[in-house]
Amino acid sequence: MTKKLFGLAGLAAALIATGCGSDDTVNLVTVNTASIHEYAIIANTQPAGSFTIKGLNVQNGTSSVLNNQFTTGVGSNPILVKTHPNINVFYVLNSSSATISQYTMDNNGGAAFLGTVATPANPLFMVVHPSGGFVYVGAAFNGVGTAGSIRRYAVASDGTLSQVGADVLTTNSLTNNLTRIKDADFSFGGGALHVPEVNKIETFNIAPDGGLTVTAQANTLGNANYEAIDVDVRPGQAALVAVVRTSEVNDRLFSFPVNNGVLGASSNIAPATQMNMGDFASNGQYYVGHATLPQMFGYNVDNSTGALTALSTNPMAVTTGVSSRFVGLDPSNNFMLSTGGLGDNVLVARFRGQNGEFVGSTADSQSLFNPSGFDFFTFNF
Repeated sequence: MTKKLFGLAGLAAALIATGCGSDDTVNLVTVNTASIHEYAIIANTQPAGSFTIKGLNVQNGTSSVLNNQFTTGVGSNPILVKTHPNINVFYVLNSSSATISQYTMDNNGGAAFLGTVATPANPLFMVVHPSGGFVYVGAAFNGVGTAGSIRRYAVASDGTLSQVGADVLTTNSLTNNLTRIKDADFSFGGGALHVPEVNKIETFNIAPDGGLTVTAQANTLGNANYEAIDVDVRPGQAALVAVVRTSEVNDRLFSFPVNNGVLGASSNIAPATQMNMGDFASNGQYYVGHATLPQMFGYNVDNSTGALTALSTNPMAVTTGVSSRFVGLDPSNNFMLSTGGLGDNVLVARFRGQNGEFVGSTADSQSLFNPSGFDFFTFNF
């Protein structure tokens, strides 16, 4: 998940520096946080579709409602929120209505609707290019068992989207289940897009105009029943981790070294039954949630091989809620947020200790109804 900071460059640098270090050491933010305002924008999939904007307290991880289940312009079954890296605009991907709703946000948590654009049928993921100039949506437009498609949108100066070029087909099917939510990621400074598919992580080269070209990289997962759900590239772009749903007892985490957008030989581990969305900390530690149990897992990642080594506290219990499907670090990198999806209307924050383990948690359920994918804005006053 992407992190946004609007404000003084010096404070932004301080935030980034406090999240960096060795692979097994995390320092908590020690800068003055009085002027930092963090916000989480959370998609609520049902009943009619909405999103909730919450203010996050950097010092203690608690949250407060700023915008209560905003519904204007939201389509049917919103599943993901992505924020723009350069301007205060965010996008909501609506699965059932196959649209993207576009919004601006002010520093009080207010949202203004900018309109919608169509996606292919059955959209599964949406990513914003690091430059902010393009948005990509991956969709299983003809259902399971057939090639998916990726649609490209140009971003205007006000953040609104317009489709450009023809949709590009994926080599493999994007999914075995149209209800799944996915996430792709970029490497090589935005020059490569890595897409989760059935039995494959597919890499596309990105041209200066945002056009996608399929590469000859194989990067298969070794089993036709394996389906990649989430792809995350480590900060520094030297490793990639993919959450892979399997037909076996446990799901797997595949990891790859990355060099200029090219994935090396993979390794994998099988830690739990139903793993879902994950996220990297700025120092390269990786965290992933469980889709059906109140658990989260954390790992150190070898920067040369991509191999994962579990933190000593695995699995880490979620004390409130019944699952932890969607996870992401807040922009300060001090704590993880997670939502549980259908039937688990809780937002949970868990703090990261000196070795990346969780040392405490807070939770709330205000204004959440079947929450799903979320993203962050940070403003500096």
